[in-house]
Amino acid sequence: MVSFELETDFYFATPYHSWERGLNEHTNGLVRQYFPKTQSFLDTTSKDMERVETYTK
Repeated sequence: MVSFELETDFYFATPYHSWERGLNEHTNGLVRQYFPKTQSFLDTTSKDMERVETYTK
């Protein structure tokens, strides 16, 4: 019902079709500038997140 409440549509991308998820892929690229794939998000602290938020404003 969230779609109805927000008065918007949502779509599911085809698996392995990254070009259908442009904003998501772009955001992943931005995130990976600061947190490489080799780094686990389990090891990421709120301080790390705040540093990136402050740096990107």
